[in-house]
Amino acid sequence: MIYLKNEQCYMLKGDLHIHTEYSDGDVLDEVLFQSVNSGLDFLAVADHDTSKGVPFAQEWLKRKGLPTIVIKGCEVTGPGCHLLALGCDENIMCSDSIENISEEVHKKNGFLCAAHPCWSRTKKTFWDNRLFHNCAEDGKFDGIELINYSANYDEDGNAKKGNIPVIEYYKTLQKAGINIPVTVGSDAHMAHEIGNVYMIAFPEACNSDSVLKTIFKDNMAVACWKGEIYGPPAAIALYKEYSALFNEQENFRKLIHCSLARQENESDIILKVTNNNCPAKIYFDPELELIEECTFKRSSIRSGYDSIFFEFETAEFSVIRGVITNTESRVVIDSKPDIRDEQIAYRINITNKHFKTLDNAKLLLQINDKNYEFIMNIDSEKSSKYDILEDDILLCGKKNKLKISLFDRSDLLIDEQELNVMIHAISNDNNDYLKLEQYVLKDEKRDDDVEAKTAFCYDDEELTITTIVKDNYFHQPYTGNMTYVGDSIQLGLDPQCSRAMFNMKAMQTFEYQLALTPEGEQIVSNMLPVGVVSKPLLNVSVDDNLYTYTFKIKWKELEIKPETGTVLGFNIIININDGGGRRGWIQWTPGIGDGKRAADWGWLVLK
Repeated sequence: MIYLKNEQCYMLKGDLHIHTEYSDGDVLDEVLFQSVNSGLDFLAVADHDTSKGVPFAQEWLKRKGLPTIVIKGCEVTGPGCHLLALGCDENIMCSDSIENISEEVHKKNGFLCAAHPCWSRTKKTFWDNRLFHNCAEDGKFDGIELINYSANYDEDGNAKKGNIPVIEYYKTLQKAGINIPVTVGSDAHMAHEIGNVYMIAFPEACNSDSVLKTIFKDNMAVACWKGEIYGPPAAIALYKEYSALFNEQENFRKLIHCSLARQENESDIILKVTNNNCPAKIYFDPELELIEECTFKRSSIRSGYDSIFFEFETAEFSVIRGVITNTESRVVIDSKPDIRDEQIAYRINITNKHFKTLDNAKLLLQINDKNYEFIMNIDSEKSSKYDILEDDILLCGKKNKLKISLFDRSDLLIDEQELNVMIHAISNDNNDYLKLEQYVLKDEKRDDDVEAKTAFCYDDEELTITTIVKDNYFHQPYTGNMTYVGDSIQLGLDPQCSRAMFNMKAMQTFEYQLALTPEGEQIVSNMLPVGVVSKPLLNVSVDDNLYTYTFKIKWKELEIKPETGTVLGFNIIININDGGGRRGWIQWTPGIGDGKRAADWGWLVLK
């Protein structure tokens, strides 16, 4: 962070387009850790059609005592395009009209930018038909995302896609006397993508309102990309005047190599700081006390890992670096359905990884309104199991709240998990339908015209999922990647059943869009495991207002052997459009519509 005393403003580095686990991005902790370590002074959490992750990001940074500014954002789905709504007081609904989105954003005190205008997936619908150009020239946008790191991939061997055409168009506007503010976004869906591109803004204060005012009202921000600087003349001039200082800060950051030596005993975890490359003092944020060693009580350490941040100061700027502590919990709790004596059970596995046997440990289970307490010995390097039987927990589409708490003999909380457990048992026929009833709507109108139910059957070769949707106002004008905006289905399968460790998103999930489009039935793969080729089949039949989607997938594609007790993570949502944009959906469980979090999905158990 640099303060320009002579100019009475700051020189801040930022990224206005970052995704998190609250849509289809990376785990929030990893996103923020990478953002701070990349030197971002401000960032916009801009998930798809939701700003749900913003307060969680703000709270995480506040808890760490970090000054990084989080700007409320949302990547709104428009008519064949994506738009960035920044600084809005409330969520913004997706729509088939850019004019409607622009009006809503401005009504909610926000700013609207065109995201990756020449991106390959929306090039035909947004760039080639000049919809973007017309809206930019008519003042529908407050800014243009001039540089997008993800869109840059499209330029390999083809300069007609990605950032280059947008830059050339921006130069044309400048020659015509039109100076639209510019922004830069990594569009990061994985944490390691953050820091590859950035912008520089010159706000008077270090807060969200001042940064947005500087960028969009004062037009005092520049886009930096491949050694070139783009933006209005006044902002470029100011950047060039202080670029040497900024580059000195960036080089200084690269010199810093922190490491933590970890020691532990039964009660404490001790971390020793090592830094041999930097002449500055090391401070432990937020206390700002000079340290070489810090000790954590085990009572403050939960499972997984945590991060510690250090501030390095010079006379003209300060640099913050974070280090992962790798403080694993001594106990790991995992849980999923199972079959025991031909009865469905929900099995809890408790593994003691590091220390001697935990004798007289206390396991507390809260299942809906029922409470259970067990005293057990948990042997070192072994797993202890507890089964919740079918009589204790409701099945077949009912949401069950499960809280698992484990204490040692001195009543110290070792680990705790809260889960929404949804289990559905399936057999080799499809007579048992699962009714979908959980509405998630983007406006106040309830779509009573839409009903949906799903059934399953399987044999040795494939799994068949049949979904019947009653829809009095069917509207699906899209094809390809945009079909989820219209009336459609999104379906997720999780062969690995990744449920442990605080809802970390699964990385081996299968997600598909199923739609009846103007070009016929279409399946679009939203997410597949790396290296996997999947070719499921879809048939859609229509009888008046009933739409029957029959989806078939081979077990070998899922790398699953179908047998009694096989467990498969599953979720499905029915998107509702009715001609008014993606207005909401019906879902079985959370985990697709508001965020790609397979840990929030339900379970299918083969009988």
